[in-house]
Amino acid sequence: IELEIDGKAVAIPRNTRSLKLVNINSAASGIFFWGYKKSRADELQIWKRPQLNDGLIEVMATRGGGDLAMAKTHLSHAHRLAQSNDIRLKVVRPPTYLQIDGEGWYIEKPCVVHIKLH
Repeated sequence: IELEIDGKAVAIPRNTRSLKLVNINSAASGIFFWGYKKSRADELQIWKRPQLNDGLIEVMATRGGGDLAMAKTHLSHAHRLAQSNDIRLKVVRPPTYLQIDGEGWYIEKPCVVHIKLH
């Protein structure tokens, strides 16, 4: 997967198991993946506190179950990559899986998934 935010390539951290694109304050039974704490040195540094009506999607990376547990208990947060209303996911080496609002998708050919809030 290649990630493009506002027309610019964004590096996906090594060991990423999933990308989370969230436009609500919680997901996965109430987890606030963005978190409340300061960003780590290797994350997005300038950001706004997520709001339901801000017109932005929070883009984050997680490494698996440990990251979920840390976010659920507020000990840490997902790796913050961006806040944007224009995101492109380029599937360059299929197959891969995608989940949108709980619905699973199997992607078997190269494609671009363009997410844009209006």
